[in-house]
Amino acid sequence: MHQQWSQFLLLVLGLGLSWWALTEGDHQAWWFGATVVIALAVWLVKQGARIHLRWLRLPGFVLFFVSQSWQGGWDVAKRALFNPRGFESGYLDYSLKLAPGWQRDTWLAMVGLFPGTLSVAIQGDQARVHVLDLAMSVAPGLVALEQYLMSLTPNEARL
Repeated sequence: MHQQWSQFLLLVLGLGLSWWALTEGDHQAWWFGATVVIALAVWLVKQGARIHLRWLRLPGFVLFFVSQSWQGGWDVAKRALFNPRGFESGYLDYSLKLAPGWQRDTWLAMVGLFPGTLSVAIQGDQARVHVLDLAMSVAPGLVALEQYLMSLTPNEARL
């Protein structure tokens, strides 16, 4: 029973933060958001959803993502403002090591949030990433994102 309550509270916290981000902190939307958040958290707990995260690694992951986004945004801005020749956009094929599931889905979604990149297709373990400029060094960031996501959960844990 204690574990269900802790799972419920973690889900409410995570879903509530997501709702707050989606509504940009609009307090007028909370009457609806609270209802949706609580109903969804209850449903997920009843479905047996379990959150197995290494919570101490989460701040490092958030800092990594913010840092990559800022660096990537700055790089794209410099290229747009000071590069008269334009961009040579193209595709990069990336072999995923993440198993299908929430980590892979998160990787695919977050790649689209890194400036200059967008995941456009996945087939098996191959992800195709569109790169704004092939001269950009995006592969190390893709690898690091995957490694951070793998480090967030114990090997035996699944959501």
